[in-house]
Amino acid sequence: MLQSAQDLSRRVKLIPVSYFSLREFIFFSKGMKLDPLSLQELLYGELKPGYASADLYFREYLEGGVLPFALEVKDWKTALSNILKRVVLADIPRVHPVALEETECLFEGS
Repeated sequence: MLQSAQDLSRRVKLIPVSYFSLREFIFFSKGMKLDPLSLQELLYGELKPGYASADLYFREYLEGGVLPFALEVKDWKTALSNILKRVVLADIPRVHPVALEETECLFEGS
């Protein structure tokens, strides 16, 4: 896709989006601001206020909270699957000749 960005340049602007850190996820989804921890503080220091409750959100973070767009949709797995299907089945074949059979096999059983 990045190699084809020249072909898409008039229609699309590619913007790299990084995954959320746990602190960012908690801030954007729960409204809690946690101060950064240094490695020394993490290993040898005392727990800063708020970090004890951060553990409550860790599973949610691992199960999709790492993805910024997951904050806006309830069913992020379906949304991610739809994005991937769109890219593989529609966008890539428009830019580069690929047989439909080659792309459809990626989604069999999903």
